[in-house]
Amino acid sequence: MKSLLKGGMLVFGATLIWQLSNFAFNVIGAHELGPEDYGILASAMGLSYLLNPAVLAVQTVASRESTSVMVDDQGSQIRGIVNYYLIRVGLGALALAIIIIALSPLISHALHLDSAGLVIIFGLVIPTLVATGIVRGVHQGTRRFARYSLGTVTEGLTKVCCAAIFLTLLWRAPISGMLALLFSAVAGLVVNVLLLRHFPRPTSAIRPNRHPIRSSISTSAVFGLLAILLSVDTMTARLTLPPRIAGIYAGISLAGKIVYFATTALTTFLFPTFSIRIDQGMSTRRWLGVSVGLVAAVSAAIIAFFAWAPYLVTTILLGPKYRFVASDICIMGAIFSAYALANLIVMYLLARRQRGITIALAVAVVVQVMGFMAFHRSIADLMTVMACAFGVALLGCGVLGLFGYRWSKGTLNAVAAPISKDIRKRGAHRSSAGKHRGIGSTGRHRDSSRRLKFS
Repeated sequence: MKSLLKGGMLVFGATLIWQLSNFAFNVIGAHELGPEDYGILASAMGLSYLLNPAVLAVQTVASRESTSVMVDDQGSQIRGIVNYYLIRVGLGALALAIIIIALSPLISHALHLDSAGLVIIFGLVIPTLVATGIVRGVHQGTRRFARYSLGTVTEGLTKVCCAAIFLTLLWRAPISGMLALLFSAVAGLVVNVLLLRHFPRPTSAIRPNRHPIRSSISTSAVFGLLAILLSVDTMTARLTLPPRIAGIYAGISLAGKIVYFATTALTTFLFPTFSIRIDQGMSTRRWLGVSVGLVAAVSAAIIAFFAWAPYLVTTILLGPKYRFVASDICIMGAIFSAYALANLIVMYLLARRQRGITIALAVAVVVQVMGFMAFHRSIADLMTVMACAFGVALLGCGVLGLFGYRWSKGTLNAVAAPISKDIRKRGAHRSSAGKHRGIGSTGRHRDSSRRLKFS
């Protein structure tokens, strides 16, 4: 219990540092570039935000599969399995990067970016972040929380340091911010791969018995919809508003995202608690209520600080050029508090393996996209659409959290019954076959049950 608590605190601290590094990166960009150039950087960074769902899905699936391998007492195969997927998934990510680099002039023109180099750098980031997600997921799934935290902190601090050096000393241009992102991704990959040395080196090529394709697709869909809800507003502002107004909106959006950044570390820390209690068959609704209360309290405290010292917040975070939008950041903070709550409930539903998450989030994305198509002439229009979309996401996920348990439990029971019956049949068959061979099947039957539990 003590080691688990220590690991949880390490992950909590690393996640908090990671979110603060993202926030500091944007603050440096807003201060050094000004509204127009920062709007370009924010639009280019929106591409990396759209990549995050794939990276998070890869990390989540790698974590789950690594746990299953360790439970089956096959820890000696971890490094071989990592090498297997690093080569194949990495080649796929590299192919995608080549396509994006080839289409960089068209993509930069469509997003109103001033240089195709921004898209080229983003293409180089893709295979690096995907490979990092695989290795980081292995550290997480095998409960090497110290190594997981070290890799996360290294990547975050490298991004901030490179942004500060490039934007203040070398070149005050949006491409400097994208270079900082590339350098941080490379640093994170190097550290995470080096930390794999504690696993034994494989003596021969290893091929996994099964591939988690279905879980990867569903998890990618969930994180993809969350990413669209979070980042499409700055791209819409870049496409529909004048450059200066789009940059101002990007600053307001950044200030509002503070609420989400501050609560993500808490959500990451609570996710293992949800999973453990669900696996033990214990009630989780009380924990969900307490968690919602904590996220709401943190959000309210941040919004209250925005209302108490709005000009101080805008001057410190964004610079003196943003002082006249001080009143808007309070409203945006309240809007992103709804997203923070929806994100918490989504993680709870993922821990519970609840179906219907993608439907609820897809409805919210449709509301957001249709709203932006109809209302996009001012900052107030964009903020109104964001509030409606986040409200729909929170309502849909909240309904699933409160009333979806019985339906999910019934579905799981209906699926689990024939599986358990099949396992018993196979266990009896192995037992009779083992008598003829002179070996027992108890250990293998137990392994099958454990594999079902953690899959």
